[in-house]
Amino acid sequence: MEITMTINATAKDFYNLILASCAHDINRSTNQNLTPNDITSGFTYKKNLTNKIGKTGDSTAVIKTVDFPHLYEATFTTRRGINTLSYQIHEESKGKLCINYKEVYEPIDKSHALNFKLTNFFYRRSFKKKMTNTITLMEQHLAKIDKSG
Repeated sequence: MEITMTINATAKDFYNLILASCAHDINRSTNQNLTPNDITSGFTYKKNLTNKIGKTGDSTAVIKTVDFPHLYEATFTTRRGINTLSYQIHEESKGKLCINYKEVYEPIDKSHALNFKLTNFFYRRSFKKKMTNTITLMEQHLAKIDKSG
């Protein structure tokens, strides 16, 4: 699933917010004390994930790509499959960004693939709404920081 949005922010600020969020997630999951500068391609950690129907399970998170400030990509591997998420960031003009957010799920076997296709049909709309809201909140957060800083 994928969405593309244009927001008011700089690529540097938006990407730094992604890295800060990632560092917070790693610190919460591992009890480490990392900063956004510690996040590099290949960084791996264990994490508990909750799926769309509320079940939790262990996953291995791998930061696949940190290409500042253009691309951030991570994978989350569980016993059911691999979920890859990515943010592609393109600065259209000064202070205007085109954000492409994508999630791709690769089920581990055919039974999980069928189950994913069925649930994905019902969750597609809520995914787009959730990601639109998330990116909008990120934009608002950056605007608030810009005004106060």
